[in-house]
Amino acid sequence: PMQAIFGFSANDTLPDWNRSVVADFPFVGELTEPWRWNNVGSEALGAWLLAARLELLAGRQIDLRTGPRELVWHSLTNDGGANIAIQLALHNQLANGNADQSLLVIGDSVNAASRHNFASRAFGVHVVEPVEMSDLISMAGRMSGTSGPELLTAGIDFLGSVMTNVGASTLRNRVQILTNGRPRNPATVEENAAVAVHEGGGYSALLNFFHQMAASNERRIYRRSAFNFLFEGIKLANGNPALDLNVHIAALREKYRHAGRIAPHRAVGSTLLLKGLEADHGLVLDADAPGRRMSAAHLYVALSRGRRSVHVFARNPILP
Repeated sequence: PMQAIFGFSANDTLPDWNRSVVADFPFVGELTEPWRWNNVGSEALGAWLLAARLELLAGRQIDLRTGPRELVWHSLTNDGGANIAIQLALHNQLANGNADQSLLVIGDSVNAASRHNFASRAFGVHVVEPVEMSDLISMAGRMSGTSGPELLTAGIDFLGSVMTNVGASTLRNRVQILTNGRPRNPATVEENAAVAVHEGGGYSALLNFFHQMAASNERRIYRRSAFNFLFEGIKLANGNPALDLNVHIAALREKYRHAGRIAPHRAVGSTLLLKGLEADHGLVLDADAPGRRMSAAHLYVALSRGRRSVHVFARNPILP
């Protein structure tokens, strides 16, 4: 019951565990040994989580200040900028001090843009994408059957959502200057690739543009799986133009859907996306965000991702 964090609609109510499950399928036994934590020497954290689980199941709150040293509460304020700064600082501290250890960052379950923003600012963090990949499906729809300026505009918008330092407006202006033949400065490799798309180029030119942008040391892809997904779909459409890009993308999504998730070494996602995964360290960004406070089940899933340490950012140490 503490893993029941999903539904089929916003107003959906999942079956009650005790009334709908245990009534017909009585307990044979329950696991009581927290091996995930014991195996790395975090016995105290494992024991605390077991106790906290019972409190949450009973509908009571838990106090993060009662946890062992592996569980740390970090106080938030109403200053959004300051909150992000201290969250990024802690991430960098954990990443730099434990380079060989994995890290899962649990962000806002509803606001995907906030998770993307964190990944774009936290070096080495990649976004775990939802299996429906709705924004990528929409982007493919914009690109399907297009070429030239329309395709380039969609391509630049896509790169701006998965990669740092794209400089969309500057790049568009440079393309206009270069195509008009009045540049003060010579074109870069990336700009030449963009011009090739603008001047009637299709999927082949777009793939080269993506490749040149990704190869630059000035940029970093923080949504690597999203980039690879759309790149592969465009590559398939370029190799088999008889089928629409949307058809290739739909088939590719089904392939990814059945392949299972492999979390990057350092990843950011929601509780739903990270459920079932584990890492050395867990970082919960905003457990009691105004209007989006974590429920008991979401809180338990978030707290139980990290084996060696769990860091929780919240305005109040007593949750949920």
